[in-house]
Amino acid sequence: MSKKVDPQQFFDACVSEQARRSAAQLIDRSTIRREATEQRRLAVRVAEYELSTGRLREISL
Repeated sequence: MSKKVDPQQFFDACVSEQARRSAAQLIDRSTIRREATEQRRLAVRVAEYELSTGRLREISL
């Protein structure tokens, strides 16, 4: 039996996952950025911007 998924929850999950993947790619595709994050000289923070409220919500990487 298939479970019904709320379309808004699915969309929100997709947005969060895309933000995480984009941040990971920023680090993975550059030796300089990767080394800097490993040495804690650079931090990449992930957040999503909510247009309706103007708020940022930080997402764990």
